[in-house]
Amino acid sequence: MLYLKIGGGALLILCGTLTGIYCSEGIGKRQRLYEEYIRFLVQVQSIVGYTAASVADILTGVSGFELINPLLSGTAEQLRQGADFALAWKQSVYGHIGRQEDRDFFARFGSSFGTSNCSGELNKLALYRESAERKYKELTEEYRTKRRLYRMVGMFSGAMAAVLML
Repeated sequence: MLYLKIGGGALLILCGTLTGIYCSEGIGKRQRLYEEYIRFLVQVQSIVGYTAASVADILTGVSGFELINPLLSGTAEQLRQGADFALAWKQSVYGHIGRQEDRDFFARFGSSFGTSNCSGELNKLALYRESAERKYKELTEEYRTKRRLYRMVGMFSGAMAAVLML
């Protein structure tokens, strides 16, 4: 009977620790999302600077993005069906981005992209990249500080649950 209690307590501690790790990885995923978004903006800047491609061609021409690829392909699909870019981008953002804060941040890109000349687009892309880099730095600091906190709180809550149940 004692072995069952010890085993159950160890499982509770393990489950609490894994829950803490899962929560901390949510911040890491957001950090990687913004990192990909910055790389996306750099690629779009290159395409806009050197070609006269349409918005749909730009979205299908960029590659190498695991987290924002569903957003890009969803927007490109809606553009092929004749939708306006701003509306298609916003619908894709709200369908594929989880947090409201991130949705609002990403939706701003679609509201003005493709509405001015080449130099205006390059300036807007640089502005979007700078704001994304600031957000990325904030998330990097948050991940660095809260990652350990989430894991410790998870392990502590598992230990407390084990003590209370035993």
